[in-house]
Amino acid sequence: MLRSDWGSEHIMKIFGLLTAASLLAGCDQHAGAKRAVEDAVKEQLRDPSSAEFENVRAFGSPSMTTVCGTVNARNGFGGYAGRQGYLGTVNNGVVSVTVFPQSQAVDLCTMHERAEKSVG
Repeated sequence: MLRSDWGSEHIMKIFGLLTAASLLAGCDQHAGAKRAVEDAVKEQLRDPSSAEFENVRAFGSPSMTTVCGTVNARNGFGGYAGRQGYLGTVNNGVVSVTVFPQSQAVDLCTMHERAEKSVG
């Protein structure tokens, strides 16, 4: 399900998407970060157009936002591969994403959210 052919072209595309997403953000202060992280997750999928996102949560500040949730997408055989968790951050415009088995998604997201609340 994941590709490992990242290069400077992908980084520039993500940066452009992040810039566009931040301009389109409406009343949800994290809308731009959610879109940027989802776009970065899609870049890692074999069939990005088939991505189905669920349980998306975002927290933090406008300069440092954490986004987490689950994604399901088609694999190389055309079938859905099963939900995977993801955890992404947008730190002053730089997007970083990790995709992992769903069982870890809830634990990591909850841990990051609790840490954010205890600091803020």
